[in-house]
Amino acid sequence: MPKVPFAVKQLGAACGVVITALHNPKDDSGYKVYWENGVQICPPVDEAVARSIGKNQLMEQESWDEDSVEADPNVEDVTQRIMDAYFDAAAGGLVADHKARSYTELH
Repeated sequence: MPKVPFAVKQLGAACGVVITALHNPKDDSGYKVYWENGVQICPPVDEAVARSIGKNQLMEQESWDEDSVEADPNVEDVTQRIMDAYFDAAAGGLVADHKARSYTELH
């Protein structure tokens, strides 16, 4: 998972999201959101995100059309670029801004 906050910083993204549903029991599944600084969100931002999700439960059917996403000129797969940059930074022992930041809630 450290690649997502790294990617947020590397790309200058507004945020990054990790879906944690694959290996957890249904009631423990969820998501982690990393803010533009690469740090996991915390109160009160996390509460605002949860409220927004709660208000927007229904999605239009076309929102699930993978072909339209892949064909969109604004969508770019940056996986390889981020992986290369991540491992280059790790090999050098440095993060882009030379500051280590981490926030992970303990469960």
